[in-house]
Amino acid sequence: AYSALAPNLVPRESLPTAIAISSIAWQVGSIAGPSVGGLLYAIHPDVAYGTITLLFAIALVTMFLIGPVPQHRGIYAAYGYGGNGITFSYMAAQLICGAIAGEHAALLDDFALDRDGT
Repeated sequence: AYSALAPNLVPRESLPTAIAISSIAWQVGSIAGPSVGGLLYAIHPDVAYGTITLLFAIALVTMFLIGPVPQHRGIYAAYGYGGNGITFSYMAAQLICGAIAGEHAALLDDFALDRDGT
C-alpha cells in the first residue's frame, strides 16, 4: 500500500525520481537502522533503549497532527506514523474527509497542526 502513494502525490514526470528516492530511503533505513541500533547497544544497552524511548516520545508528540494546513486553503495533512500506520491512517482519513465535507470533529481541535483549533 505504501508504494501506491507515489503516483497520487507527485506529478507523472517526477514519478520515476520519486520511486527511486523512496526505494533508496527504504534500503538505507533497512541497513542503517539495525546497524545504528547495534552500535548503540554495544556502547551500553541503556544508550540503545534511551535512544528508542526518545524517538518514540518524538513520534508520540508528532503523530497526532491532523487537519487543515494553516495559511493554505484546501490543503489537509496527516503527519506522523510511529508504527501505528493502519490505525492512524484510518482515523486521519475519517477526520480529514469529515473536515472536507464541512463537518467538525472535536478530535480535530486536539490534533490540529497549529494546536489552537483554527
